[in-house]
Amino acid sequence: MNSSERKPRLLFFQWDHRPNAKAANYLLLHMQQQVKCLQTHFDVAVVNHDCDYAEMCDLHQPDLVLFESGYRSHGSRRITVANTRCNAAIPKLALHNGDAWCDRRAGFLSDLDHWGIETCFSIATLAPQYMPELKGRLFVWPNFVDPDIFHDYRQQKVIPVTQTGQVYGLYPWRQQVFPKIRERYPCLVSPQHAYENSHAARLLSGEAYARVLNASHVVPTCGTVAGEVVRKHFEIPGANACLVTERSEAIDAAGFVDMENCVFADQHTILDRLDYLFSHPEEMAQITAAGYRLVHERHTLYCRPQIYQWYMLDRDLGPGEQIIQRDPFGDIVRVRHVSASDMRFPLSPARDRSLIQLADYFLLADRIGKAEKALERCRDYVAYLPEARFRLALCALRCGDAARACELLADLIKTTTVDYGAPDPDPVEWAWFLLALVCDGRLGQARQLQHFYPRLRHGELRRAHLVIGRLTGTAVSPGEG
Repeated sequence: MNSSERKPRLLFFQWDHRPNAKAANYLLLHMQQQVKCLQTHFDVAVVNHDCDYAEMCDLHQPDLVLFESGYRSHGSRRITVANTRCNAAIPKLALHNGDAWCDRRAGFLSDLDHWGIETCFSIATLAPQYMPELKGRLFVWPNFVDPDIFHDYRQQKVIPVTQTGQVYGLYPWRQQVFPKIRERYPCLVSPQHAYENSHAARLLSGEAYARVLNASHVVPTCGTVAGEVVRKHFEIPGANACLVTERSEAIDAAGFVDMENCVFADQHTILDRLDYLFSHPEEMAQITAAGYRLVHERHTLYCRPQIYQWYMLDRDLGPGEQIIQRDPFGDIVRVRHVSASDMRFPLSPARDRSLIQLADYFLLADRIGKAEKALERCRDYVAYLPEARFRLALCALRCGDAARACELLADLIKTTTVDYGAPDPDPVEWAWFLLALVCDGRLGQARQLQHFYPRLRHGELRRAHLVIGRLTGTAVSPGEG
């Protein structure tokens, strides 16, 4: 952008993340860094309180509006914005600021519908895999680091290995690898505290955290069961420490190469890899330096123009042209014809996706016990995974336990409408909740509730309405459901 040109004005409706300052302060820092990244290309006005959309547009006169959505609150407060359907001439985007597998995805989709938003971005490289219904409308604005915090402080490296981050089912690589390292090498180990726990305020964050990384030779991390690229993948080499991690397609896409700018290892090779690094300090220093260059050349907040690129391209999109993103760290570009080579991601299925596919196979084959085992394995990774919880409800129905199915489905609906605060639940979950009520002998209750969410439309919901109509002798209008 020419320095004399006016930056486009971006109105960012962001959740109120300030409560995290009393707990996991680094979450607040992440949100502030997102604003700082947007400010590289936009004149940003942040609104993080309940408000009227029309009034905010009149006040700030934005060229583009961005709504944060889909966040799994750990103390942050979801704001209420009224009248979002007005000012249709101003382009609107949504930012899915959460994990790809998060149980707030149904709420995110509900937000898109109520706000009248077609196009969205996600910080998760795997989001297109978990929300296929948004194909062609969902782009990735991937994680990054702030180079003002994560850089080389030129501290003496006095810590052989630093271990930070959560270590539970979502992180099987850490569960397998971290204990092995502690048995062999002196380690600085950060305690684990839940994000919303007040003890999380004691955890290192910001410059203090970056300086610890900078004083470390090696810092291992992983990208969860899904093989995601998380902030730690960039924070560690960005602070000039040697990244040791699990290989995944997303990591490859980010430009990491084994023994060139990072080290790939698993539970079987980790000790041999570390022994080699510490017995070859010059080579470890070269790998560390290459990782540092990669992050500062490709993965800082100055290297994330995707939202700005979309805005500039959308302004003069011609007939038959489409906006695409060829890889999760790539630019947003305009094409006239989309070819197979243009769509290089979603990446290969994560482990939980493969287990969901296996469970679906067993459900179709009426092998309910095996389906349940596959689903429980999913929940060992992510206890709140909605796809697993939904299919467990289907298993309960197939086993004749309609009451259990009602309980599971009602809990899913509560997650979306109460815990998250979306106006509507997932339409398929709602449809099957109505059918579970029927199977549980509560036909009257199902009939009373079937139009409780009048905006919902889906083929599964229409079929549920037809079943209720047939059993109660009531007609179903053509557009219903």
